[in-house]
Amino acid sequence: AAIAIAARPAALAAQGRPGVRLEARLAPDSAANGGRNPVVRSAGLLNDDRWLTALRSGLPVRMHYRVEVWRSREGWFDLFDRQTEWDVVVRHEPLLDQYTLLTITGRGVQERRYATLDALNAALGFSYQVNIRPARRGEYYYAAVLEISTLSDSDLDELERFLEGD
Repeated sequence: AAIAIAARPAALAAQGRPGVRLEARLAPDSAANGGRNPVVRSAGLLNDDRWLTALRSGLPVRMHYRVEVWRSREGWFDLFDRQTEWDVVVRHEPLLDQYTLLTITGRGVQERRYATLDALNAALGFSYQVNIRPARRGEYYYAAVLEISTLSDSDLDELERFLEGD
């Protein structure tokens, strides 16, 4: 199986912003069918004044990751196989003077707190090995997308209801 990683136009647009980039590579381990899991990592979020200003102003920043598996077909359009998505929400809590990082996946929510921007920046540089790979032999590629946005008041209310189990 031949597997490559491709960046879609939406991801490239996000990468064009100063300091923010999405990095993708293949994990070194291999499955019996020759497939390898993708590893994605974002970098430079806190180097971008737009996102840092929003965070310091009390607006949470949402990073939405999506990794897709596509099957290459000669003479035909490529065939979408599957995808996985997760969110990372960062917010500043001024009363506590700390930063909260929420990782939201299909398995649940993980919350971590950081006292400094440097510690938060190190945590944001975490690489995610995504457990999604082709189930059959063939030629496949991954498309990795990162969308960054600030959360509005209604988005924040919806997130809080979700975290409370509503």
